[in-house]
Amino acid sequence: MTDTATHEPPSRWRLRDGLRLVAEPGADGTRRLALERGEQRWMLGDLGAAAADALLELGAGVAGADALSAAVVAGGGGAADVAGALHVFERLRTLACLMEVLEDADGTLHATREVMMPPVPAADASVRPDAPVRLSRFAFIARHEGRAVLESPWSAWRIGLESPAAGALITQLMAKPLQAERLPDPAMRRLLGWLVAAELADAVDGDGLLPEDRDPDRR
Repeated sequence: MTDTATHEPPSRWRLRDGLRLVAEPGADGTRRLALERGEQRWMLGDLGAAAADALLELGAGVAGADALSAAVVAGGGGAADVAGALHVFERLRTLACLMEVLEDADGTLHATREVMMPPVPAADASVRPDAPVRLSRFAFIARHEGRAVLESPWSAWRIGLESPAAGALITQLMAKPLQAERLPDPAMRRLLGWLVAAELADAVDGDGLLPEDRDPDRR
């Protein structure tokens, strides 16, 4: 039996496709940060150089707020710089400008998660390791910007399927319920939590039914 409580990959975030952060000189030695999409630009405010540089790394991926804070400090920033960077980071997440990335320690990309109807806080569902989980009958695979994604009209999230392992997990969940404790790959256990949190999957009851199967509004 696999220990599902350890060795799960940390959350990593990057800008959604088509967005980029830029910085230019601001007042009193600060750097003026802006978010761009095509010819559109949204100003995010003036930050210290260490905070701005750390946020610019979002294009390559940042392992959550802790790593962002550490990057600001490593760049010579103080408490005010850390607070400024975290404020912008949370603002970008709230406005659905970031997508969460699920990677192995070796950098293998398995899945991405992006909210479609902000503001929705990102979360992982607490799934019992022995609970059989099945894909929602409303979930479907589609193509979006050249990649396979999992969506549902009842979900605020879009899950990008970026690896054969992620695609295989979805195929298995379509066929029968799976238990997290029987998934040897910690990234796939994390992905299972994403699916449940996004209402794209859920644990079945003793009759093999999902909560949606008993919901009269979803029959």
